[in-house]
Amino acid sequence: MTLPAPSVQAVLTEFAHHHGIAGFTLSHEGTAALRLPDGMEVFLEVVETAAKLFVYVPLDTLPQGQARQAYLEQLLHLNCLEHGTVGATLAVDSHTETVLLQIGLPLAELTAPRLEASMQILVQRQPLLVALLRRPVSAHSLMTN
Repeated sequence: MTLPAPSVQAVLTEFAHHHGIAGFTLSHEGTAALRLPDGMEVFLEVVETAAKLFVYVPLDTLPQGQARQAYLEQLLHLNCLEHGTVGATLAVDSHTETVLLQIGLPLAELTAPRLEASMQILVQRQPLLVALLRRPVSAHSLMTN
């Protein structure tokens, strides 16, 4: 890590202190993970080339076979104009084929309240988006969601 790490770590420390979380620190690779009481995990990753801290939750794994195209169509639909994501973005990790819901926070504007608000969006949207991504897609549902 280079320049942004200390300021990101300061924000994580403030966030952790506010919530009584011990040991919430960035790794040397600029990543961190937080397991919530309900078992959901929220991941953070500093991407210096984008000058952002990405906060994300895994949603699902891409299906195989014929279901894959319909699933990807639904993913694109939900992502369009943030239709189903409320300020977040759906993405696919190409190495693991894990579908992610992510928010990129500019490092220059990073604060503990913004980090918390982003986490709340991800945690609130995660169950609904999992359900929407797994349901069958029809032309009608693509136009009405």
